[in-house]
Amino acid sequence: MNAANANVEEYLTVEQLAQRLGWTPKTVQNKMSGKDAIFKKGVHFDSPPGMPTLFRWSAVLAIYQFDDERPASSAAAGARQPGESRRA
Repeated sequence: MNAANANVEEYLTVEQLAQRLGWTPKTVQNKMSGKDAIFKKGVHFDSPPGMPTLFRWSAVLAIYQFDDERPASSAAAGARQPGESRRA
C-alpha cells in the first residue's frame, strides 16, 4: 500500500461515496437496488441497525478495475459490449 492509499477512508456513507464518485446521493441510492443496481448488500455496502448505510471503498473500487476488454466501470454504468443482450 502506498502513502496515497494509506489515508483513504475504507467505510463511507452514501453522501461521502457520492462526493468521491462525483455522483448525487440519489444516484448512489439508485445503484443500490432496482434495474440500475451495481452495489450489492453484504459485498459493497451494509446497513447496520441504527447506523447509516456504509460502503466499503475497496469493494466499490473493485467495480472499476479493468478486465480484458473494457473497464468494469462501463459495466457499472450499464454499457453493453457488442453482442451482449440486455438484462431482464
